[in-house]
Amino acid sequence: MANTTGWTPVNTPATTKPPKKKRSQSSVVVQGAQLQTMKGKAVRVLWDSQRIWLPKSQINVNSATGDITMPKWLAQNKGMINAPVTGTPTCGGEESGDGFDWDGWSKG
Repeated sequence: MANTTGWTPVNTPATTKPPKKKRSQSSVVVQGAQLQTMKGKAVRVLWDSQRIWLPKSQINVNSATGDITMPKWLAQNKGMINAPVTGTPTCGGEESGDGFDWDGWSKG
């Protein structure tokens, strides 16, 4: 049967979104934590007289020195470093390098 309408379907390529760029995570080195045990996907450390579980996927332990490298947000959430002081200009939860409070501005 012949196409009498004169219309022919056109195949168009699917649009693909460019991959999202991951924001580089600033990391910190925590010294003085004592490794206690490993269980499943976590490591328990003794830090400042507190037992803290850390995910193995987020940390790197230097076996020679015992130093633990982890993302800054994780260290802040676990209380292993201090969060930015209230009233300090922040950007993404970290101290702002340009002095502008980006987090405070975006909430307004």
